[in-house]
Amino acid sequence: MNDNEVQIKLEVMESIDKELGRLEKFKEEKGKLLAKIRVIVRSCLMLARSDGENFEELEKINNYIFARYCLSGKTVRKYCRSIEDVSLNAIKEDIEKYELDKEFLTDLYNDLFTVAYADGDVSTKEDKMISKLQTVFKLPFITKL
Repeated sequence: MNDNEVQIKLEVMESIDKELGRLEKFKEEKGKLLAKIRVIVRSCLMLARSDGENFEELEKINNYIFARYCLSGKTVRKYCRSIEDVSLNAIKEDIEKYELDKEFLTDLYNDLFTVAYADGDVSTKEDKMISKLQTVFKLPFITKL
């Protein structure tokens, strides 16, 4: 292996360790896990619906966000059928009741932001929903560029 390949290998190993740490922390808080899942799914649904998008948009989100939180498409579809309240108030209640940490909320917001702006074609409604989620998550004005 040359020096460049060794550097790449080290960077990948560091990224893997960081991701494993993030998932361990996500798993550790078992008492808050269901609340976090509700916040993830509701936020994704609200973002998709804000732009009048359908299940295909949710699948696109699934490929990025749900996979980052180890939620399979089957699990998400099952949960979406059973969820009763998909609103900012429901998200806010879970955040406050379960005292969800800023690190989790910031990571989720950054994931939502990445998906919303991925194609460079952000509608006004989608942009407003991102801003509303940012407010509900009680995050600073900009968390990721």
